[in-house]
Amino acid sequence: QLNIFYGGHMEFKHLKTFVTAAQLESFSKAAQALGYTQAAITIQIQQLEEELQTHLFERFPRHVSLTAQGELFLLHANEILQAKDAACNAMKTQTQLTGTLRIGMIESICSSIFPVICKLFHERYPGVSLRIETASIDQLLDYMNHNQVDLVYLMDQQLQDGAWIKVLEYPSDVLFVARYDHPLCQKKTITLADILSEKLMLTEQDASYRYALQQQAARMGLTVKPFLEIGNTAFLVDMVKQGLAISFLPRFSVEEELQKGVLKILTPHDYHLQVWQQVFYHRNKWLTSQMQAMIQTIEEVIKN
Repeated sequence: QLNIFYGGHMEFKHLKTFVTAAQLESFSKAAQALGYTQAAITIQIQQLEEELQTHLFERFPRHVSLTAQGELFLLHANEILQAKDAACNAMKTQTQLTGTLRIGMIESICSSIFPVICKLFHERYPGVSLRIETASIDQLLDYMNHNQVDLVYLMDQQLQDGAWIKVLEYPSDVLFVARYDHPLCQKKTITLADILSEKLMLTEQDASYRYALQQQAARMGLTVKPFLEIGNTAFLVDMVKQGLAISFLPRFSVEEELQKGVLKILTPHDYHLQVWQQVFYHRNKWLTSQMQAMIQTIEEVIKN
C-alpha cells in the first residue's frame, strides 16, 4: 500500500504532471499540455518516483504506460487534486468568515473613521468578532511584537521595521479647525503664532501629530498651551462645533463637519502637517483570511 503523506517534498504540480502524463501516455504531450519542457516533465516524474520509492511508468520509445504501482497512485493523486480544488473553491467563495480578529489602533482612528470600517466589515463578515485595543503608538507596536494584536492601525510619520510587514499606507492631513464663525475664519492670512495665541483643545501629548506640532512650534520659538487635553477625538470635535476653542485634528475625523460647513479649516501659511495612516502585522504572523478581509475593508473606506 502506498502512503503519500510522508516527510518528502511532493508538490501539487508534480501530481498534476503525473496525472496528465498518465492520461496522455506521453511525457512530450504532457509537456505541451502543461507548458513545460519535456525535460521538466521527466524530472518531476523522477522526483515522484524517488520519493515514493517505486516506478510509476514503464518507458517506451514513443509512449509511457503506468505500472501496477502507478495505477494505484493515480487513484490517490486524483483524490488529492480533487480535494485541493474543492478547498480552493471553498476559500474563493467563502464570505462567512468566523473567529476573532484583534486590532490595535490609536484613539483618533477608533473614534472617527473606524466606526464606518467596522460597520462595513460586520455587514460582510458577521461571523468575525472584533477585539479592539486603543493605546499610544509605542504601546501598540509592543502589542504587535508580543502577539497581543493581529493588526496595528495607526497614524504617524512613515514607519519601517524589519520585524513588521506594512500592508497599507495612506497620507492624511492634520488640520487646525474652528467653528465657522470664529474670528480667525474671517482673516485672509494667518500664521501658526495667530492660532497658538487662541484657546486650544488638543489630544494627549503622546499623539504623533500633537508631538509634531509641539516640535515645530519649538523650532519657531512658539509654545503650545492647550487649556484642555483629552484622548477622545469625538469629544474634541463636539467642543469645536460649540465654538469653545480651536483644535488640531486629522482631516478624516472632521470631514463630515467640514462638508456641512459647521467647521472651517484654518490654514497658517507657515505650517502644514501630513502624516500617514498605516496598517502593520508582525513578520512572524500568518496573514489570515480575517486579517486580509479587514485590510481590504480599511483600504476601501479610506480611499473612497
